Amino acid sequence: MIRAIQFLFTVASNVASLDSVRALRMVGCFWAVLGVYWAASALRQESTKKEEHFIERLRHLVPVMVAFLLLSQSDASYGWLDLRFAPENGTLSLLGLVLAGARVAFAVWGSDLPLRLTLLLQPVVRRA
Repeated sequence: MIRAIQFLFTVASNVASLDSVRALRMVGCFWAVLGVYWAASALRQESTKKEEHFIERLRHLVPVMVAFLLLSQSDASYGWLDLRFAPENGTLSLLGLVLAGARVAFAVWGSDLPLRLTLLLQPVVRRA
């Protein structure tokens, strides 16, 4: 019981000192975990039956690469897009951290969701 209270006190004190830079680093770790999970799950997938042509693939890949480059530059200045719309607040940083963690958890959980629903909705045949 005392350890649980100490743990909660530690979490509360870390939340109070949580700034947006630390929260953003932690969110980056969440996405790195998702990337590792995605890469590992891609290894056990079957090969595709129909492959896209190179031009069709570029139509999807180029916008993603541009978005990645724009989002990954921390020192870039984009004018009014750099302005804050909410004040620097530990509670808001925690909320963003929790939402990002929930998104990653849902992505991992939801990747097998069609299989789970299929197994859940199948009728159970019992032998008499």
